[in-house]
Parts: sequence; C-alpha cells; structure tokens
Amino acid sequence: MWFLYAFCFASRTKYYGVWSLTEGACVLSGLGYNGLDANKKARWDRVTNVDPWALETAQNTRAYLEAWNMNTNKWLKNYVYLRVTPKGKKPGFRSSLTTFGTSGMNQQPPCYCFDVVNDRTSSLAWHLAWLLPHFHHRFIGSDHSQT
Repeated sequence: MWFLYAFCFASRTKYYGVWSLTEGACVLSGLGYNGLDANKKARWDRVTNVDPWALETAQNTRAYLEAWNMNTNKWLKNYVYLRVTPKGKKPGFRSSLTTFGTSGMNQQPPCYCFDVVNDRTSSLAWHLAWLLPHFHHRFIGSDHSQT
C-alpha cells in the first residue's frame, strides 16, 4: 500500500510543477491579480489551480477535491451542479452522474481515481465502525458473561 501511495504522489508532482509554472506566468503577466484582501494587500491567487499542501494533508474527500484542479471545480459548481440540482434540494443522482461524466471527460489519471475510491472506501469503513456499537446487541445476545 505504501508503494502505491508513493507512486501516486510521484505522479501528482508533475501536475504540481506544471500548474505552478503556469500560475507564475499568469502572475507575471498580470492575469493572476485578484484584488485586495482585508489588510489592503494585493492577492495574486486568481489562477491558482492546485494547493499541494492542502491536497496532501486533506482529511476527507471534499478537502482533497477542493485542493485539486481548483478553477475547474469552481466552474463545475457554478455552471453545472447548480443547474442540475433543483433549488432547495440536495444534490442527488444527477449530480453524481455529472461528477463521473466530467472526470471521464477530463481523463483523470488512474492515481486520482484510486485516491477518490480509496477515500470513499475508508469513509464507508469509518461509518460502519461508528454504527456497529449501536447495533451489536441485536447480533450478540444480552448475556455478556464470559466463562
């Protein structure tokens, strides 16, 4: 498993490098200017597309996906998901179908797909581990005495 993690990390580093170089070119040309923050300091993060630290230390799938391909995520949220999901309702099957469709359209690398599936599996395992103590009495008799 550690070998697979190392392989996936190595495959992601090329994206970190390329996105950092393109972000630098956009900042030098002025395209990266994103206004002023609360302290009246210039922000140059308009074209930031990956946050490697947030990606590698993500605690869940949402944080992981928000740190990867950030501008595409914003575009998908505003122009696809919000149009597919009716007002006042939570995203459902159509939103999930859109997610898989766009990942297929973007030809995601196998390690990215592995990371998402691995996180979903670990999340499911965590939920099952959390629920098990609440239902174990149904499977184990009420007599907990040991001989």
